[in-house]
Amino acid sequence: MRPIHLGLAVLFLAAAMAALWFSLDRLPGVAHAGASDASGAVIGTGGSLSDDPSQADTISPDRAQARIPLAPPEADTAAAAAAPKSSDKPLLSGRVIDPGGESVAGATVFASSGVFWLQIPLDVEPEGVPKGWIRVERTTTDAEGRYTFNSLKPGALRIAVRAGGFAPRYEDHLDLPDRPETTLPDLRLERGVVLSGRVVDREGKGVSGAVLLAALEGSAENKGSMVSLPGRGVPLATTDPEGAFRIDQLAAGPWRLIVDAPGQAISEEEGRTERAGEQQSGLVFRVERGFEILGRVRGEDGALPEGLRISARPSPEREAGRNAGRPASEPDAVQSASDARARHALCAADGSFTVRGVKADVRYSLSAWQKSEDPGGWKRMRGIEAVQAFGGQRGVELTYKPESALVFRVLDARTSAPLTIFTVFAGVGREQVLRDEKGEVVRSFPEGRARYGELRPRRGGPGVVLRIAASGFKDLEKKDIPLSPGQELDLGELRFEPEHTVVVRVVDDTGGKPVEGARVLLGTKTDEELGQYLASPPDQDWWGEAGVRFARTGPDGRARLSSLPGKMVTARARAKGFLSSEPLHVLLPEDRDLELELRLHHGGTVVVTVHDSAGHLVEGVGIEHRSPTSGGDEESFSFGEAAQKTDAQGIARFEALAPGVHGFRVSDRAVQNGWADGEADSQEPGWVGSVAAEGSRATLDFLAQSRGGLFGQVREGGRPLEGVSLHLSEIRDQAEGGRSWFMPGSNDPYTAVTDHAGRYHYENLRCGSYTLQVSHASRRMPARFTVSIENPSRSFDVDLDVASIEGRVTGEDGAPLGGIDVQALNPQVQDEGAGSWRMVLSEDDRGSPRLDYRQETKRAERTDANGRYSLRGLRTGEALTVYASGDTVQPGSSPEITLGPDEARRGVDFVLKDAGAIEVALLGDPPGGRGGGWYQVRAMQVKEDGQVQVVQQNYLGSWNRTCRLRSLAPGKYKVECSPNGNPAGARSQEQEVEVVARQSAKITFQAR
Repeated sequence: MRPIHLGLAVLFLAAAMAALWFSLDRLPGVAHAGASDASGAVIGTGGSLSDDPSQADTISPDRAQARIPLAPPEADTAAAAAAPKSSDKPLLSGRVIDPGGESVAGATVFASSGVFWLQIPLDVEPEGVPKGWIRVERTTTDAEGRYTFNSLKPGALRIAVRAGGFAPRYEDHLDLPDRPETTLPDLRLERGVVLSGRVVDREGKGVSGAVLLAALEGSAENKGSMVSLPGRGVPLATTDPEGAFRIDQLAAGPWRLIVDAPGQAISEEEGRTERAGEQQSGLVFRVERGFEILGRVRGEDGALPEGLRISARPSPEREAGRNAGRPASEPDAVQSASDARARHALCAADGSFTVRGVKADVRYSLSAWQKSEDPGGWKRMRGIEAVQAFGGQRGVELTYKPESALVFRVLDARTSAPLTIFTVFAGVGREQVLRDEKGEVVRSFPEGRARYGELRPRRGGPGVVLRIAASGFKDLEKKDIPLSPGQELDLGELRFEPEHTVVVRVVDDTGGKPVEGARVLLGTKTDEELGQYLASPPDQDWWGEAGVRFARTGPDGRARLSSLPGKMVTARARAKGFLSSEPLHVLLPEDRDLELELRLHHGGTVVVTVHDSAGHLVEGVGIEHRSPTSGGDEESFSFGEAAQKTDAQGIARFEALAPGVHGFRVSDRAVQNGWADGEADSQEPGWVGSVAAEGSRATLDFLAQSRGGLFGQVREGGRPLEGVSLHLSEIRDQAEGGRSWFMPGSNDPYTAVTDHAGRYHYENLRCGSYTLQVSHASRRMPARFTVSIENPSRSFDVDLDVASIEGRVTGEDGAPLGGIDVQALNPQVQDEGAGSWRMVLSEDDRGSPRLDYRQETKRAERTDANGRYSLRGLRTGEALTVYASGDTVQPGSSPEITLGPDEARRGVDFVLKDAGAIEVALLGDPPGGRGGGWYQVRAMQVKEDGQVQVVQQNYLGSWNRTCRLRSLAPGKYKVECSPNGNPAGARSQEQEVEVVARQSAKITFQAR
């Protein structure tokens, strides 16, 4: 079964993301920006709350606050300098070198910054990255092997490098400091291997234009990522007119290639190399033509768009049919590329198309796409609904419902000059701001000409609403514009009447210097609502927010906004390196312009320095920050990183801190994109307090354990074992709480995967004792070892023995039972799945991302037709119990067994009794409609003495209308259905049922 905490983590993450977008979309108003009082009293400055650095992490919050010194603060002279513009981004540079230290020219460097919980490989083909998830920048090294990036945001950083003749290099645990320039250490590439050969068709003719990609299905190219992308890959080569190819960007070890040849079925090829620099030539990859789907795109009105591409993806309905009835205990295998990768065809001028290379017995969903602005990218056509078709089908028809559009030109009514900077909102029922393909608000319109497309009104339906906003002009709004399907309506010239303006001047309160790049908001919303807008990252603009006026200041510190004459409004501003201004409330005059001034304060600064017990500065330690407004309540779980990490000098600098008491503590739990146990979190060392005041500068010193590493090789039977998943769990004092659990696919520094030589390595982990769990797909149980992380890094080689248990499962009549799940567990039933789960990112029939998680290692083995099983790779030296279970039999277990090294225990047989099942169905919708409440279903066996015992439970809801209670001993049962798991509730229901061997009883409950 899948761990419940993993499901909860996924559900919480989805809910949190939805709540975030909902809150951003539905912010009720703008905060009032009042003039600040610069004469506020100075409270004091904080420092370390203990003269003994070793006690800095262990003081309780109450005690920490009590010991805050209340001396006058030390002025921070550095804060007096003007902060950098909000639009500034760091300049990142570095160099790529070969094993000998020579520069590598022409290497492709991929980079992405910011925290995103799913670790998608950066070098995957562009269409493999869901739009809006992560932004991948790329560049090429110059003749000296140097590269630069100037568009990355500070924060977590990932780098990937590919170059001809070398193995790829991945760095997934970097940080980009928030400073003007950063230079990374040299990225050294190792020699790769070379594969060469031809791609041919069934007649042996070379196939031109075939693309060869490294499959991203947990193979060597994806090692360490714990993310699979079925059907997607890293582009490596394209065949020439003779079908020849040469691949020279692979690491030694196993390789798996996707061969995507035009008009041919997808094929996959695999092999392995043993050493760097090895060459394999003369490879021949044969592709088959497969089947075809023929059809046409028909337009309801007007001509079809040019350049349409039809994509055929395996339909989820067909996929569900193949998997129907599969027991939950058997993990679904990750789809192969031939099952998951879409096939494409361009439409002819008359709309006809032929999709080639599909499978005969698979149902496909056909959707239409157009080229996007991204090089080589495609975007979904919103006016064509997907249709279903099987491989080999003819006469498939897709209907194009053409977009409607509004076109117009915006002019200044006074001068007739075109306006080129404005914002457009339009829609049917609900207006939305005009955005480009990257989701950015469109603000620039050459010559004042604009087109708002992708409108799809119903014939005879409500009209379209259009609203245009430009600084210095009254909003222009048109309602109920009659627009027919497929119509491009030219509204002609739209003349904007001048409006009085509000010029907001934003200055540094220290010295009065203008602040460039400050975000300014003006509107009728509340102070708190405006504060929510300004609490977003400094590069977040609000041009698309209809409820507020928004602008950024220029070099003179001024922002010009249209007035709201006669209204009481609030003005507020914020810039990078400053606190939000106090809200300024003002009644706007009806007959004139107005100039306002907002003064920004620097707030306080706290500089945190982290040493280890030997006095050495420690890099990469997370420092958590709690602001005065966050209160004393701590979250029971956490996604994301600590507020900051220490740099190479062991320093983390916190600036623009609001006046008040701030809390800081070392975040040594490494809860990055993970799940931290709430009870453990509450037992973490106490916060250290520091008082911030305007212009203050305080220092805190923390003691943290040194960072170190671990490396080694994993062997089985004396031979290196590749593809081993290793997971570290720190052994900590009870006062520090338990370990964190990381979501599969996250940037987990505690998980590693061995390469083709069985090698692994960890780095930059805090020193101490750990449990190392070692899992492999061929082994039924993980092995566990106690290891130490030390500085300098130490080696630890793992030699896995091959202990096994074999036996046979029969029924009471002596007949063999096939398909029975058999597994071995220790008596404590410890979590055997940690570190062996993989996140699977696939596509639905529309090409949208779909997430699932799969267990890498199967704990259970299924008996064959003769009832035989063999459990290989079991732990030795500890008591194990073997369990056998199946749908139609009552489960059985063995006495405890302790295996010796490499022991093969035979004759562990089972005789299982027949069992029955109960199928439970839910009728109607739970309270709240679809997506409402849930129900707990419990099967309680009625004993001969009338006592009842709960033997099994399951869950029902709008997402799961039926459940099956299996492996039940024949007899009488009571089945209880409890809303939200509350059996004592008034809406709880109960039914009695008789379970008969080898039969399924069916009962239903009405949602209420």
